[in-house]
Amino acid sequence: MIGLVLAGGNSTRLYPLNQVCTKQMLPIYDKPLIYYPLANLLLLGIREFVIIIKPYDKKNIIKLIGNGENYGIKISYIEQEKPNGIPEALILAEKYLRRKKIMMILGDNIFFGNTLTSTINSLIKRTKSKCNIFLHEVENPNAYGVALIDKKTNKILRIVEKPKKFVSKYVVTGLYVFDDSSVNLAKKLKKSERNEIEITDLINIYIKNKNIDYKILERGIFWIDAGTTNNILKASQIIELIQNRNQNKIACIEEICYEKKYISKLQYKKLINKIPKCEYREYLQKKII
Repeated sequence: MIGLVLAGGNSTRLYPLNQVCTKQMLPIYDKPLIYYPLANLLLLGIREFVIIIKPYDKKNIIKLIGNGENYGIKISYIEQEKPNGIPEALILAEKYLRRKKIMMILGDNIFFGNTLTSTINSLIKRTKSKCNIFLHEVENPNAYGVALIDKKTNKILRIVEKPKKFVSKYVVTGLYVFDDSSVNLAKKLKKSERNEIEITDLINIYIKNKNIDYKILERGIFWIDAGTTNNILKASQIIELIQNRNQNKIACIEEICYEKKYISKLQYKKLINKIPKCEYREYLQKKII
C-alpha cells in the first residue's frame, strides 16, 4: 500500500496565516500539522509516500522531513500548481500508484485513538471493495459530505455534499482507500460549480458500481479537520491535554519509525543528535530501549 498525503491547496479559510506558509507547516501544539496525517499512515505500516505540495512550500517541507531516508521510509513530492479538487491528487501521482492500493489522507485531518489503527485495518482486511471510506458522527453535518445510509441494509446510498436539509449525522472524513482504477475514474470527472473535480463525485461512482465499503469511527476516536483557526486551536488544546496525561507524544514520527523498526537504534540516535537541545529531543532520548 502507498500513502498519498494532500498538502497542497490555498488554505483560504486560514487567511492571513496562509500568506506565510502552507497550513501543513503550522503548529498543532508541539509539532507541524503534517506530522499528524503522516504518523497515522506510518502506524498502519505504510513506508512509501507521495506528498502533494505547492511549489513554494517544497523547500521548507523537504527541510522538515526530507525524502524519508532518515526515517527508513520513502517520500516523493509532486508539485501542484493550482488546486483543482481532491481527486486531482490521484491523477498527479499516477505513475506512483500503478498496481497499488492507495491510502489517501488530507493533510489537515487529524485522527487519534487507541483503536484507530485496528479499526482501519479491520475494514481493509475484511473487504474486497475497491473503495473504503471512514465516517464520523458530527454536530454540524451540513458542513461536510454526508453519507445517506439505508437503515435496513446498512448500505450507503450516496454521499451528499454540504446538504441544506438533514441527511444523516455521519460525514466522510479525510481518509480514503482506493484501488488504482481510481486514477482513470478521476480523469473522467467533470468539474463542479466550484470549478473543481469533487471527491464526493468519485465516491458516488463507487457507490453506483456497488464497490464501496465503510466504517463508522467509534466515539473513542478523535477526528478533526484542522483547516480553520478555531480547529487549529482546538486540536492543539486536545493534543496538549492527552500528551500531558499520558506522558507520550502523539504523531512523533521519529518515535514511530523506531518502534516499528523502520530504523535501527543507531539510526534513531543519529536522528536525535541532529535535533538541538530541547524538550522534543529529551523526549526522544527517553524512548531508547
